[in-house]
Amino acid sequence: MEGAYFNLTEMVLEIEWRKGMCRTCPFYPEKKIIFYPHTKHLEVNKNAFILTYCPVRGKEVGRLRLVGINRFGILEPVYSRVIEIANNKQR
Repeated sequence: MEGAYFNLTEMVLEIEWRKGMCRTCPFYPEKKIIFYPHTKHLEVNKNAFILTYCPVRGKEVGRLRLVGINRFGILEPVYSRVIEIANNKQR
């Protein structure tokens, strides 16, 4: 994701869990977690954000996506690509 980080009011982590991975299935997040800049889970490091979150769900696999919310309401949210995760490791 790229953009003017200082205009970001929050980041939303969207998570989808499944018993088995389906790369061609549409992404339907079942959990959304909001993170605010300069808190313990979302830090600003120069021109980048560092997001720390550890979803533990046993043997299930999942996909996640980040959504950047701009402080200017007229601008649309910015979406990251969907990332596959399994056993707390990115695939």
